[in-house]
Amino acid sequence: MGPNDAGPTEYSAQDDYDHSLLAAREEFPSWDVHEVLGGYIAVPAGTPVIRGMFVSSIVEKLRARQGPASEPASQ
Repeated sequence: MGPNDAGPTEYSAQDDYDHSLLAAREEFPSWDVHEVLGGYIAVPAGTPVIRGMFVSSIVEKLRARQGPASEPASQ
């Protein structure tokens, strides 16, 4: 199975119905607070969050963000 590419962590229209979530965001505006599978996550505003179901999918996403791999040094 490939990476869990659910896209960036974004605010959802469903959030408008979660009053406790809205209150947390209002109280802590310098944090991004999102609902995630199994609960909630709070990270400093603007911090990228890489999600995956497996370590291999995290590694693949991190490699993609890093760009092309550099050539190994010759010995």
